[in-house]
Amino acid sequence: MQESEPSGSGTSSEFFASPIQKEKQRILEATKVLVVDDLEDNRIMLFWILNGAGAIVRVEESVDRALVAILEFKPDVIVSDISMPHRDGHDLIRTLRRNIEVYEDRKTPAIAVSACTNPVVKQKSLSEGFQAHIDKPVNIQLFLRLVRVLADLDGNAVNNGFDPSVYLHQ
Repeated sequence: MQESEPSGSGTSSEFFASPIQKEKQRILEATKVLVVDDLEDNRIMLFWILNGAGAIVRVEESVDRALVAILEFKPDVIVSDISMPHRDGHDLIRTLRRNIEVYEDRKTPAIAVSACTNPVVKQKSLSEGFQAHIDKPVNIQLFLRLVRVLADLDGNAVNNGFDPSVYLHQ
């Protein structure tokens, strides 16, 4: 588990950013995001992207650990890889959506992240309960905008029929 900020003095982009750029980079200020991916490099990359935008980030390497983290961390948004060993991202979202009593009736918005660009897989992600499915490699600006929309930081009605897919067009 990795939460908040790992040791280090920051990224080089922070050093060279103007005050206006730094303000724009904090678009997810205090938003709690859970990242689930079996590959350490992907977890680290997503951690730094989200943390650099001001999010409070927790990363987990498996569905089982993520399910515990959801109860402890209570994320505003979940970002999960689809293809993982043992249990995949679809298992995670199915378990979350079908066990409302365990997860305190939370309808936490979730983003599926996958290297698979097959439209059938994307549709399966949405039908299982993810609000969005984005491809790897992740377009950083698009990804951060989508997390912001799903966290409802702009006051849109995400859980009342709001369609975040309109934000997926560049």
